[in-house]
Amino acid sequence: KGDKTVMLQSPTPEARKVWEKMLAGKTDEQMKSEAAEATAKLAGYTIQKREIISADEVVIHFSMIGQKDVAKMDVKKMGSDWKISGDL
Repeated sequence: KGDKTVMLQSPTPEARKVWEKMLAGKTDEQMKSEAAEATAKLAGYTIQKREIISADEVVIHFSMIGQKDVAKMDVKKMGSDWKISGDL
């Protein structure tokens, strides 16, 4: 939606530092425009595999519909929330 404050609630504290640098200088309008452009190109995604590291850490393997490449997203449970622990 282009809301930096909301977006920065998604990562772990360690990953947040990287995200803050990546988003530095971008306005909410720029983020909204970039998000709209990126999502317009996506048909969706398919989770290929869930790799359980521990009770509070999982690696999600997924691919975008129409693409063969499989990406990974590391997530960690913090309290009752799951947070992205890697790069965006």
